[in-house]
Amino acid sequence: MQALDSVNVRDTAIVQQQFASKIPFTPVPDTTATIKLINNDNDKIDYTFSAHSNQFAVFSEIYYDKGWNAFVDGKPADYLWMLIFIWIFCTLIGFAARIYFLLEPMVLSVLYVWCQFNQDTIVQFWFGTQFKAIYLPWILVVFNMILRGGGINELIGILVGHAYYFMAPQTPQFL
Repeated sequence: MQALDSVNVRDTAIVQQQFASKIPFTPVPDTTATIKLINNDNDKIDYTFSAHSNQFAVFSEIYYDKGWNAFVDGKPADYLWMLIFIWIFCTLIGFAARIYFLLEPMVLSVLYVWCQFNQDTIVQFWFGTQFKAIYLPWILVVFNMILRGGGINELIGILVGHAYYFMAPQTPQFL
């Protein structure tokens, strides 16, 4: 582990002595060598590569026994709680409004929350139109009003996402 302090892991691989025999060659630098990600699915990742000699590529998936945690503004982000909150409120509003297909409101709720936490991120829409993420939910409402004459599903999603976004800092104290 001490070797990691002084080695550039972008171009140097460190192999424990017990695994050294598993590498059947000594790689030589090849400045023209390339490796390209082709497909990244949940259970399969495909790459293509090109090199003039045998090379060594390291793909790292590290198991972390303490679990991975996400933080927003220094506080733990509880994604499952957000999904449960959105599901409950979309279901209640959906039954009250007689909307029984809740995919759009639920997706828009999650999107709205993401846009609130990433307000200044530049996103792209049709034909490369770029704008800040904070405007994306509203652009989708207008877009669907124009295309389908609707928009109520999107507005429900924004309402639920808005409720979660402003209630989220308070929810841990109620649990």
